[in-house]
Amino acid sequence: MKIGFIGVGNMAQALIHGMRIEHAEWQLFGFDIYAPSLERAAANDGLIALSSAAEVIEKVDIVVLAIKPQQYDGLLKEISSSIRKEQIIVTIAIGFDIARTQSYFAEPMKIVRAMPNTPALIGQGVTGVSFSEAVTDAEHDAARTMFASCGTVVDITEAEFNIFGAVAGSLPAYVYIMTEALADAAVQYGLGRAASYEIISQAISGSAAMVNATNMHPAQLKDQVCSPNGTTIAAVDALEREGFRHALMAAVQACMTRTKELDK
Repeated sequence: MKIGFIGVGNMAQALIHGMRIEHAEWQLFGFDIYAPSLERAAANDGLIALSSAAEVIEKVDIVVLAIKPQQYDGLLKEISSSIRKEQIIVTIAIGFDIARTQSYFAEPMKIVRAMPNTPALIGQGVTGVSFSEAVTDAEHDAARTMFASCGTVVDITEAEFNIFGAVAGSLPAYVYIMTEALADAAVQYGLGRAASYEIISQAISGSAAMVNATNMHPAQLKDQVCSPNGTTIAAVDALEREGFRHALMAAVQACMTRTKELDK
């Protein structure tokens, strides 16, 4: 398979790195106006650096548009006449649904809309994907395989992309704030800063893994930690009184509101 990246920033480099590890036989091409990014991907993962977006399109089966959302309009206008209808176009920009991408082309195109989150940078991401009607079952599988190089892939509908972004795309920020706050508390009570981060991050990772590994309701898992009249139930009571649950739901609501504003 020949895959080309127009834009070779952090997310593209995560995908390139994952693909190189999982599928050494794939040919990976790329172009970026920022030469250091292109050079880094070429040096680290054997990306074949090209001199233009047009050259990428000429050589590949799958074209990944890995640029900033505000650059999509100009790029799609530039490449709309050169992309072949048998090629797959992959978008990873907030606000560009399949219909909006299709609007730049006269014929029905093979479009994959994807939204990876930042843990893809270490192969632990989750990516939501959706497909235009022109994409075949075999091409569905190829796109899923591509993103599976960097973590978990889930099929979602176009209508679900905004909420996916609010809970999966933004969630790393919520976890980082929680990690920092818990570490501050741990330091306050005498635990070293480095040890606090290591302990807390592993505890978060293990707890998240329990949800998938046991297939139990999160409330059941929470109850298993809360002994009668114990320390954890006292902590849970404090979280409820301080509005922890509501704060998370409000964060998702704020994210959804802002996403709708950006979509206009």
